Amino acid sequence: WPLRHLGRTAVKTGLRGRHGNKGAVAWRCLLGNTAMCIVNCHLAAGQENWAARNSDLATISRSISFPWIAGRETCYRSMGDHDLVILFGDLNYRIELPRDRIVSHLRENDLETLLERDQLAMNITRCPLLASLKESPITFNPTYKYDPGTALWDTSEKQRAPAYCDRILYSAADTMSDFPPSLLCLEYASIPEMLSSDHRPIFARFKVTCYGDDQMAKKRFRLKVLAELLERI
Repeated sequence: WPLRHLGRTAVKTGLRGRHGNKGAVAWRCLLGNTAMCIVNCHLAAGQENWAARNSDLATISRSISFPWIAGRETCYRSMGDHDLVILFGDLNYRIELPRDRIVSHLRENDLETLLERDQLAMNITRCPLLASLKESPITFNPTYKYDPGTALWDTSEKQRAPAYCDRILYSAADTMSDFPPSLLCLEYASIPEMLSSDHRPIFARFKVTCYGDDQMAKKRFRLKVLAELLERI
C-alpha cells in the first residue's frame, strides 16, 4: 500500500516551551486504512527530574496536532486518534539507586534489580501517556552514560550513574474488528559496539498488521448487518 495523508509537527518543551532543545517531532500517515503516528522525544534531563519528564510527555501528548482536510473543513488529529503509535528517543528516565550500587549490580549482570528501580516503570501510574503505551522486555545494559569511544561508565567529574535513558514504546488501539491493527515487537536491543557517543543506540523491529481496503469494507458490512438486525428486534 502507498503511504497517504502524510503529516508532521513538532512540540517544544525546553525553557517552558520556548526552546526546542527538548520536546518532540512527530510524523503520521495512513498505511492502507490504518493511521500510524511516530513520535521522537527528548525529555528533561537530571537524575531527580522525573516529574519534569512526566510533564514533558503530558505537553507532547496534549500538543501534537495534525491538520486533516475533511471536505471543505480542516479537522485535527491528535496522537491518540491513531491506530498505531510508536514513541521513542532519549526519554531520560534514570535508575533510583546510587551509582556504586548500579555498577555493582551490572558487574553481577543483575538487570532485574535495576529495572525494578527504573523511573519510567515507577511513573506509569503518574503519567497517562506512559500508561497507554507498552515496552518489550529489556534484556540489555543501560544505554547511558559512557565515556565516548570506550565501554567505560562515565569517569568525568560528575560521575553520572548508568541509566536506561533511551527507550522505544508503542501501542495499538483496541477495536471490535476481526482484523485489528497490531504491532508485534520481534526484537528490542542495544548496539554496544557503537562507541562514538555517550549513549548506546537501541533499535526495535516490529511486525505491523494493518487494515486494508477489503478489511474495512468487511467491517462496514458487518456493522450494517448488525444495525439492520437490531432494528428488527
